[in-house]
Amino acid sequence: MTATPEYNAAILIAGCAQVRKATTGTPNSKAFRRCAGRSIGAAICTILMWSTSLACSSSKAGTVNGPCYGNGTCNSGLVCFSQLCVGPGDGGTNSVTINPLVISAATRTERITTLSINYWQWMPGYAYGDEIAGTDALVAALKPALMRVGGYDNDVNTPNPLDNAAFDKAVAYARAIGAEPLIQVPLLADNNGQPPTPDTAAAMVAYANITMGYGIKYFSVGNEPDLYGDQGSVANRELPAIPGYTPTDYCTSARADVVAMKAVDPTIMIVGPDLAYKYQSGSSSNDWLTPILNDCGDLFDIVSIHRYPFEALQAKLVAAAADPAAFRGVITSVFGILQATGQGAKPLALTEMNVAYDATTCVLDASPGTVGSALWMADSVGMAIELGLWTTAVWDISDAADWDLGLIGVPPAHTPQPSYYAYAFYADHFGPTLVKVTTAPPGVSGTDLCKARRGDLIGRGGSWGAG
Repeated sequence: MTATPEYNAAILIAGCAQVRKATTGTPNSKAFRRCAGRSIGAAICTILMWSTSLACSSSKAGTVNGPCYGNGTCNSGLVCFSQLCVGPGDGGTNSVTINPLVISAATRTERITTLSINYWQWMPGYAYGDEIAGTDALVAALKPALMRVGGYDNDVNTPNPLDNAAFDKAVAYARAIGAEPLIQVPLLADNNGQPPTPDTAAAMVAYANITMGYGIKYFSVGNEPDLYGDQGSVANRELPAIPGYTPTDYCTSARADVVAMKAVDPTIMIVGPDLAYKYQSGSSSNDWLTPILNDCGDLFDIVSIHRYPFEALQAKLVAAAADPAAFRGVITSVFGILQATGQGAKPLALTEMNVAYDATTCVLDASPGTVGSALWMADSVGMAIELGLWTTAVWDISDAADWDLGLIGVPPAHTPQPSYYAYAFYADHFGPTLVKVTTAPPGVSGTDLCKARRGDLIGRGGSWGAG
């Protein structure tokens, strides 16, 4: 990277009509079909459509679609864009509308946010059986830092328990994809369907780090305890798991478990409390994070929450496009809670996230599995990086078609979903240094990180314009 303080980039804005049609499987141009056929997410596809359409040109220097002259100019009436000569945006066949994206490198900050994934649908008792087997190469390509072995099914150990054999399998998968495991100990049911005790939690740490010598660094206690009083019963998920459950109840259980776990291995780190949504500052009924951090915040090395901004019937492109601002507001508020409770120096993690939290009964233009959801994913990861979260962990690896939350489709095909490529784009191209986007075209969001070892600047761009 050169020492000049500002960089100019340009983005080709693809018509939103194409994006909308791509989400329903009926893109309306050969260029888009070719790009989508290569399974590239729309945020990336808009740029690749431009670059691939010119890459094979044999035009002479200075002419339309030909290389620029050595001094960065072209023949009269043309402009030099990315070392190629193009029309000035008159709407003609060989023209392109260029809108500036201005990036300032005057202030650089270290990127601390990692990308992570959730290990789910591993149980043989599911409708599709074990949906994870055979996905390790695809997931390894995403370079996940952390693999969370958790969620509701692990909290109740159903339909199959996380017994020693399943534990070994999960750790082996994590090692195969290059991720550090985050192991959740249960609060609702142990491997035998009985209420867990601190001995249950201690036994899991002992098996992992004493018996097997895995050296697992991260553990958590329970899953979304703010929902226990409303839903999640082992017998009937629609009924309360623990009627009348409170933040105080959670802290009592978590403290007992953590004390027992650290008696086995004092080096482990605790991630929690993994709240579903009750971290809303100023709400007496929907703020569990404040009382938990006030009561037992000392237990957590990393504070964690989950975020699913929409229910399935709200997952529309216009809502997804507006969500980054809401995301920023949520995380800023949560940081405020950490500061107010004396936990402000601790990292904040998003240990579950996706565009929607429930089954996709009607496929909309930003439903899970669509290009719209990939645009949302690209924006959300970029915002997480800008906000300095410790990690952002997508839910999940592979999922049934009626949910479609997985980055990868069900077996045997295991076809990567559009959101997979949004994650892959970050994994492959984004570097360790965050720089600031000072100006962006209307409807385009940007996050830029410098890849210092290559000396280049890689940015994220996607069109949310109406069409």
